[in-house]
Amino acid sequence: MGRKLYTLTEEQLKDIKMWIWKGVRYARISAQFHITKGYISQITTGNAWEEIPWPDGSFGRLPQAQAMKIEQERQKHKGIADRIEAELPSVEGTMSVEDREKFRAEFAAAEAERLRQSDEELKAILQPKKGKARGKKGG
Repeated sequence: MGRKLYTLTEEQLKDIKMWIWKGVRYARISAQFHITKGYISQITTGNAWEEIPWPDGSFGRLPQAQAMKIEQERQKHKGIADRIEAELPSVEGTMSVEDREKFRAEFAAAEAERLRQSDEELKAILQPKKGKARGKKGG
């Protein structure tokens, strides 16, 4: 007792696996599908819903190559943000107030663009798939 059972459709599971595949953060997936991050981890490791294929057609655990690609992308974004934040204090004394504000604005714009691209990818994933209408016959 105390264990929550999740009722997910096959289509939702495919979407969850696509989101995981694309590197969407567990917190976002959790909020969208009302499941725990632990449950998402079980899906990722193949301990739950291993019979639902990943986008590349493989089964079970998220393929190691894709997991590494996701991690590299996260590290790249983290590295860029860390470098910019690390640079700011070292040049802050030599920058005018205007230049500091410009630097921060450019950094914020770059982050906003990254988030916008991420949101566009999610919207593309969530768009209804064409050709899935049921009950209609051509003619």
